[in-house]
Amino acid sequence: MGKLIIEEVGSETKQLAEINLGQGEIAGVELKQLASISEGNSHTVSGEFFSMKAARDILDAIALHSKNSSHKVRIELMVEDPQQQELYQKMFDRAAGKTQKSS
Repeated sequence: MGKLIIEEVGSETKQLAEINLGQGEIAGVELKQLASISEGNSHTVSGEFFSMKAARDILDAIALHSKNSSHKVRIELMVEDPQQQELYQKMFDRAAGKTQKSS
């Protein structure tokens, strides 16, 4: 099996994570690095995953490898069921500390 290597590309290439594909399923991963105009020197890495496990695996690998805890993380989840959307949004809001007080 092969390896998935995630690198930060810039004036100096830095390896962020290395995942042995023989030890876990990470299917449908497409990573892109885009320069962020609004945040100056910031860069965004994105990927599309076809399973929750694959997304979790890549986030775990990056978290274990990252020495910089000040990274911002944005998660976007596509669901077809409005009830799931509402449930997941409440979970996101709680985790992000955005819970609203009830009147």
